[in-house]
Amino acid sequence: MDKEKREEYKKYMEQFNNFDPEKTVYGNRNRETYFDFPTFKTLKELLKYSEEKYAQNIAYVVKGKGKEYSNRYENDIKKAKLNVSEKEYSNYTAIKYIELADDIRMLGANLLRRGYGNDKRVAIISNNNYEWYVAHLASLFVGDINIPLDKSLPKVDVISCLKRSEAETVFCDKKHKKIIDEILKENIEGICVKEIYLLE
Repeated sequence: MDKEKREEYKKYMEQFNNFDPEKTVYGNRNRETYFDFPTFKTLKELLKYSEEKYAQNIAYVVKGKGKEYSNRYENDIKKAKLNVSEKEYSNYTAIKYIELADDIRMLGANLLRRGYGNDKRVAIISNNNYEWYVAHLASLFVGDINIPLDKSLPKVDVISCLKRSEAETVFCDKKHKKIIDEILKENIEGICVKEIYLLE
């Protein structure tokens, strides 16, 4: 390494060693700009901040939710600039940060009412969707141990994961509920699942 590169390297090592995590660096090497961003110790703090600061902003856009998710915010869907035709907007629903936080709190309260929150082991296996996200955060926020399982796992691997994790509860979609039901019917030793919640 030549002297010039060594000096440049030394400069960046010094910058790295003195990096302040409270500030994020943006800009180029000649003109650096610092922005102060709030720091969060927990995901719960981040959610509360987002709910307060961005309450009416779109947190999630969900496709094909039917009547119970009536298109409450058609104009917001259009603002989200989805790459869909005008005709397809009715197939989408906007969920704002305030609603996301409410959904997480409601499920969390329900879990606490049912005796969760004491490091219970909760497995989640489903396609990626809004309900998966809500279930994941709600179970974490109440203090449970969350075990996300890959949606493409074959049955034998689901069995192995449920045994090793000692999960007492499973959140799943319809497709995976069939697999979980089959596993429970087989009375496999080491499977601790007592409750199944359908994510819809």
